[in-house]
Amino acid sequence: MRMDGKSAEKSLSKSVKRLSDRPYDNTEKVSQQGDAQKGALDPQHKVAYEFNIAGLPFKLRSSHDQETVQELVRLVDHKIHQALNATKSGSVQSAAVLAALNLAEELVLLKRRALKELDRLEERTLKISQDLENTRAQSQTSN
Repeated sequence: MRMDGKSAEKSLSKSVKRLSDRPYDNTEKVSQQGDAQKGALDPQHKVAYEFNIAGLPFKLRSSHDQETVQELVRLVDHKIHQALNATKSGSVQSAAVLAALNLAEELVLLKRRALKELDRLEERTLKISQDLENTRAQSQTSN
């Protein structure tokens, strides 16, 4: 059965109301189905995980280890709870979009900063390389 936008938002608002009655627990556990070793797994080998974000159950297959999946779940859950507190409607859907925008903003800013730092390091490396070549050329002409 497919819900229209208003019905879906009303249903999500009820879920949020139930969630807001519970204290926020940032130590959400991720249960693992199958065997995963610490660290990144072989991308071809995926493990099933079950977890809750904003009180909603999810299942995910990932090649990442349980610790990484838990960290990702905690981050997303935290961002959605922050967004829920910031939204007037209390809609999980609105909070999820706001959380996604916040995470996208962080990613874009970090990428920009990383590229700027990479450019700075490349310029510095080029200058050091040129200085080294100049020093080598001067020492060869001195001999």
